[in-house]
Amino acid sequence: MSNTSSPSFVLFDWRMERVKKATTSLFLIIIVLSSSIVIRATSFCFAQTQGTSVIGIINSNTIWSTSNSPYNFTGPVAINSGVTLTIEQGATVNIGAWYLQVNGTLTAKGTSNNPITITATGSLAWADDETPFTKILFNPSSSSWNQQTETGSIIQNAVLNCIPVVTKNASPKIDGNTILLNNSNIFSAAVLVDGGSPLILNNSISMKGNGFQGTGVFVWSGSPNISNNTITGLGCMIGSGIGSIGNAYIYGNSISGWQNGIYAYNDTIISNLVYLNNPMDSNLGQTLGSIGLALGGNGSVLNNTIINNQIGLYVSQPTATILNNNIYGNQENMAISTANINATNNWWGTTDIPGINQTILDFKNDFNRGNVTFIPFLEKPNPSAPIDASSRDFIQIDFNHDGKVDFADIVYFVDAYINFNQHGVLNPACDLNQDGKLDFSDITLFVNAYIAYAKSLATNSG
Repeated sequence: MSNTSSPSFVLFDWRMERVKKATTSLFLIIIVLSSSIVIRATSFCFAQTQGTSVIGIINSNTIWSTSNSPYNFTGPVAINSGVTLTIEQGATVNIGAWYLQVNGTLTAKGTSNNPITITATGSLAWADDETPFTKILFNPSSSSWNQQTETGSIIQNAVLNCIPVVTKNASPKIDGNTILLNNSNIFSAAVLVDGGSPLILNNSISMKGNGFQGTGVFVWSGSPNISNNTITGLGCMIGSGIGSIGNAYIYGNSISGWQNGIYAYNDTIISNLVYLNNPMDSNLGQTLGSIGLALGGNGSVLNNTIINNQIGLYVSQPTATILNNNIYGNQENMAISTANINATNNWWGTTDIPGINQTILDFKNDFNRGNVTFIPFLEKPNPSAPIDASSRDFIQIDFNHDGKVDFADIVYFVDAYINFNQHGVLNPACDLNQDGKLDFSDITLFVNAYIAYAKSLATNSG
């Protein structure tokens, strides 16, 4: 009998060797990381002391440098009209219980490796634009961001701890930030838009909810561009990842952990991943009624993936456009009010007509509801819609969104781990178990996801 291994076993051994090599550097980094950092308890909202005290109106162009930070508010601060405040990368700003009012230009541009940190400790009442609560407020006189000239007000690559951003008839760019809110009051929003056309792009927004209602991004009015954000609810009892009664363009966001993933009216909603929006009521010990995407007006719902919610899609107006979505795996894939709704050309997780019909709550279930027309339907998932949450283990650690998990993602995770355990600054993208901290359990989840990704590469290799 020959001792030569069969080709299948040789191939398997080669693939597993690739997995071992791919994970060696990760384990070495984690070992060094775990042995070199002293873990200490930190609060969700962290503030430093010492540095430079600031208060009042800034009347001339000013730079807040890294070397003179942290900048500690001893009262409210305003940037006068026609004046620019520049915050350098790596600088720290402690707003405390006060607020920053932008009447001129705020240029706060960090980098992914050296972000700006802005921290507040004040209460978060309903995030309106009138009440003097803790916030960064862009007033109508603030300079709008100009994408062509790359000038105007911008907050980019910053970590915002417990401080919402409010725009009142203003159009800044809010890009690439980590925004963390600990909602202990009745109402709050991480980003509030009340007029204007701000750009809200590529942010990681998390709200840890002890109160009754929280919202990741809320649009009172205006036409913001809300794109490519990850918006996560960490125990918010009532609220939405995105709520809008304006005319927002909502594209490419990943939204989970809320009572309602997206609650909108006349908005354009394209290519979002809306999943697992079914928070638990800790008092009642049961899951609250929740909706992945609720459309109350004449908006458009196109190329979205809506899965693993209690109700996937709720629609009330017959003029709504619902096309080319992947809607499946929800307790009820769709529910409607009194109007008849056209929901043709969507994928419902099956081609079985009675099976699809069973997942739609309409006239057949309640004579006060309208009818849903779902035939013809897509016979397979729309590949232009986002990847579903079953692949979340892989895409969750693709931190730079380049379609692969590599050394850059390892470095990103390690930097976030060090930043949290040395400085108390949480990057929610790396908080894989969403418990408000980075510890060994997140390392374990990262390693497991990385190994699974490496195995998939080995399996798919020729």
